[in-house]
Amino acid sequence: MPEISLVSIFQALCQQLHRRAEFQRMIRWCKRGKIDLILTKSISRFARNTEDCLHYVRMLKALRIPVIFETERLDTSQMDSEFFLAMLGANSQAKSEATSSRVKWGVRAAFREGKVRYQYKRWMGYRKGADGKLEIIPEEARVIRQIYDAYLSGKSLQDIKRMLEDEGIVTKTGLTVWSMGGYSEHSPK
Repeated sequence: MPEISLVSIFQALCQQLHRRAEFQRMIRWCKRGKIDLILTKSISRFARNTEDCLHYVRMLKALRIPVIFETERLDTSQMDSEFFLAMLGANSQAKSEATSSRVKWGVRAAFREGKVRYQYKRWMGYRKGADGKLEIIPEEARVIRQIYDAYLSGKSLQDIKRMLEDEGIVTKTGLTVWSMGGYSEHSPK
């Protein structure tokens, strides 16, 4: 067996291929000749649907870069036909869609029952109360009011960020640097 060197680990974090930055980085590295073999856990980790799977396997084959799918025990350098890959890809896609459907159904059912999942660890101003319902955290609520007051008085998001950092106010996760990435300067006033 030839010697293999780990170049990088590329994590699959998103369903939509155009938003999978790590996958796109891996493809760029392949095109630049930095990678000559891809080892992946499964087809479902490599691509979320059959079309994407076939497209990228073809592109990588043209670059002479084989993909080895560990779970399926499939090495694209040993394939005579794409039929088997297409069948496994379709099966993987169907499983992914079924899982997504079950998760969405569960979330909808919880909503109908009045149960909503909150990311308390990241949601400033609130925590989960003893009764399982939202509970206001007074110290954090003051910060939220301060942010709204500053915004309504005409301060930009950058000004608010600077104000919070200058006052030493930490984010919900304990960071001293605030990010305004989730907010827009065009938010309604």
